[in-house]
Amino acid sequence: MALKPITMKSVETLSCLLMGPPGIGKTSLLRSIPDGEEVLVLAPDPGLLCVADLVESGKITGFEINSFQDIKEAYDLLRTEEYQKKYKWVVIDHLTELSEIVLNEARNKFPAKADSFNMYNEFSRKMTFIIKIFRDLPMNVIMISLVTYDKDETNKRVFMPDIGTSSMRPKIPSFFDLCLYYDMIPFSGEDKPRRSLVTGWFNNFDFARDRSGKLSLFEKPDLGYIKNKIFDKTKQPKATLPETKK
Repeated sequence: MALKPITMKSVETLSCLLMGPPGIGKTSLLRSIPDGEEVLVLAPDPGLLCVADLVESGKITGFEINSFQDIKEAYDLLRTEEYQKKYKWVVIDHLTELSEIVLNEARNKFPAKADSFNMYNEFSRKMTFIIKIFRDLPMNVIMISLVTYDKDETNKRVFMPDIGTSSMRPKIPSFFDLCLYYDMIPFSGEDKPRRSLVTGWFNNFDFARDRSGKLSLFEKPDLGYIKNKIFDKTKQPKATLPETKK
């Protein structure tokens, strides 16, 4: 079997985990995707009311996901030349709900208490498989997740993606080139907190990361801007925001 060479096409698409608390506007960030770039949404949680006009206009299309079979069929479509030509962005909204679907199917397969190890192993294997195969599609892939508090090895409370088991959560961010935490951030000299994307270590947001090295610690919530900033061939200084309040 011939080796597959690395090309610029392999590295000029986003693989992004977008984390944040409920109600912050994670799904609404789809509005910031540039016009003319078609978006396919896979929705285990079909809560797209905030972008209903984009669904009506046809900028956003997609499928409701209710089973592992649904996600497999969606993936098979996205592997086709037709879908890869049409869609520039694929969004899974959201992984937290999808993990519940996969976990319930694993429970149905291994209902006995004595099989709990096999059940969680089945769940972990399937969720990891789903995340990695969609991440590697030749499109900009955004996976949205709620967050939960957990404790790291030093017993410090940190934000982690609310996906599956406590042993699985710390591994999830390592699957992505970009992990963004979206929240209201208080900045010095400003009366009100501002919606911002956190791209690196800040307070308890330990799992935010930017492997491109092109982003500032705090960025405006705009997916089109983020993409252009990472892949723009011209050199540009990092945007700066005011210092955060201590």
